[in-house]
Amino acid sequence: MIGRFVERLKSVLFSEAIPPVLISVVLAIVSYIINSSEGSTLIQSDEVWDNRVAFYADYYPMSCRYFTTYTMYFLKDVFGLKYVTGYVFLQYTLFIALGLSFYKYLRALEFSRILSNLGLVLLLGSYSVLCFSVIPLYTWDDFWQYLFTILAFLLIVKRQCLWASIAFTLGILARETTLFLYPAFLFALFVLPKIDLKQKLAAAGLPLFVYGAFSLLTFEPPSPARWHNFGKNFMNTGRSQNSVYSFLVSFGFLWATAYTAMIAQGKSLIKDPKRSFVLWGAAFTVPVVIVATFVLGLARETRLFFPPFIFVIPLTLWLFLRYRADYIRFFRKLFGLPALILLTGSMSFGLWLAPILFPEFEFRGQPVFAQKYLGVHIGLTLFLLAPLLGTLVRRSLPNDSADEVK
Repeated sequence: MIGRFVERLKSVLFSEAIPPVLISVVLAIVSYIINSSEGSTLIQSDEVWDNRVAFYADYYPMSCRYFTTYTMYFLKDVFGLKYVTGYVFLQYTLFIALGLSFYKYLRALEFSRILSNLGLVLLLGSYSVLCFSVIPLYTWDDFWQYLFTILAFLLIVKRQCLWASIAFTLGILARETTLFLYPAFLFALFVLPKIDLKQKLAAAGLPLFVYGAFSLLTFEPPSPARWHNFGKNFMNTGRSQNSVYSFLVSFGFLWATAYTAMIAQGKSLIKDPKRSFVLWGAAFTVPVVIVATFVLGLARETRLFFPPFIFVIPLTLWLFLRYRADYIRFFRKLFGLPALILLTGSMSFGLWLAPILFPEFEFRGQPVFAQKYLGVHIGLTLFLLAPLLGTLVRRSLPNDSADEVK
């Protein structure tokens, strides 16, 4: 009996599920500390929150995004929770669900446990997720959008295309910008699952049919102000700096690593269906999201750049996987003090440069934290790309082909 109990306890303690759960909970605590500080909507008064919920319930197109608003109504009516309390409970429930579902998605893409947990950290540690209530992010239905997006592509990889289509449809209903991912969804749908063509066509058409019908029932002319957002984003130096900062910090060093992966590994990624849909998804989606955010959105709301995370993070992990031998060789050569000097120098440079590039912000809570967060990502960019640069230089030298990583 005792032996069985010990074995069962070991199986639980060393279960694959434990690390992603612990990581998600720890990052949720870190996020709550950040979001409970000055410059966050979580510390605003009940009156402000009453007005905010009324705004999202009445003002088009937010009034057609029901998930968060009506969940908060439910939590208040049934459990008597204040709006801000219900919002915190809901967002952190979704926060942890995001981490666990993204881990499953990365495992379905055949990443190792270590890399999948790293991908989980990259998602939950991103500015758009970690600092979701810091002004001016104003996150509302975005976590629902991220969750349904993850589930949609996870289910496609698992060859459950009809369920994937339902999840993607829910993602569109959560936030219509999920439609920017539709070409990638369509590509994955027809490349991955070995399923009857009629089922594929039904799965492809369902999101458009449901959203089209929903739009006919709820459509209102958009505010004319939306067509002037590009001018608002760049109307003066302060707005321009804030817009550019928002773009850079949305993925931080992942912009550089994902782009490097696309250039360095494009041919090899295309050969594998599971990897090709990620590559083409990034190629389809990232430019569209960037242009749409700058032209039609308020670029200071960093979360608007974030929907392509479903492709950007796996690309970064494949870069680490492809060049792992080069990273190991590089840091072995710099073992000890040289590696520490490189890391310290990269971080110090990033933390020095960020306040120079962005000395102040308009509409950005916690400005010092914002500068330091970007500074860390600048440092990580330099630190992580240094081994790849060293590899490219080494391979360009004569008589060095024997050392090339196969």
